[in-house]
Amino acid sequence: MGRIKSTPVKKLGNELIKESKDKYSLDFTKNKSVIREAREIKSKKTLNLVAGYITNEMKKTKSNEERLSRRADFRSQRDNSDS
Repeated sequence: MGRIKSTPVKKLGNELIKESKDKYSLDFTKNKSVIREAREIKSKKTLNLVAGYITNEMKKTKSNEERLSRRADFRSQRDNSDS
């Protein structure tokens, strides 16, 4: 279990993801540098919280995509075997 993120961190993180989702990855350090380019965040703690939140969201997105892909593969195999 991780720390619960505050609403401003989530709002900022979601805004940044919405602006340019393709720039972010599963790497915390790369996400920090992308955030520095996109916004001026003066607090190191806030920068780290937002980068951590975005990294976690990217991991969730990737696992959901993989899960949906596996489900689609299973369905297509099941449909092919029924024919």
